[in-house]
Amino acid sequence: MGKVTVVHHDDAEITLSMVKWGIFRRSLLVLGKRLGLINSFSVAAFVPWYEIAIYDGGMASVLSKKPYLIFYYPDTNTALRKWDQLVNMIEQDGLYASELSDFIRDADPCEQGVFLVEPFEDTLKKLYQ
Repeated sequence: MGKVTVVHHDDAEITLSMVKWGIFRRSLLVLGKRLGLINSFSVAAFVPWYEIAIYDGGMASVLSKKPYLIFYYPDTNTALRKWDQLVNMIEQDGLYASELSDFIRDADPCEQGVFLVEPFEDTLKKLYQ
């Protein structure tokens, strides 16, 4: 299962992409953690079934840019529920609003893992140069 949507906030386009982790990717993560090649908490406290990536840009950014944030989820219901929350939040408040920080901070670590691909300070420097 996969989903992609472009959210419009003011003049900005923000793309969200959700993909299901396959058995091969999940197995590699488990093996890497057991062998000590991957930090046990570098992705999430669990082995993800789904990931949602957020891109600062339109649909083409999925293929041409690194995502801004990646969220990891342990099951279908959680991923779909969080997908709806993210779409609504970004549509109303944008990518750089405090609501997104609250969404990350207040999440249960057994339900959501997050990886900030590009440090926020670097993004702000790019925006205001």
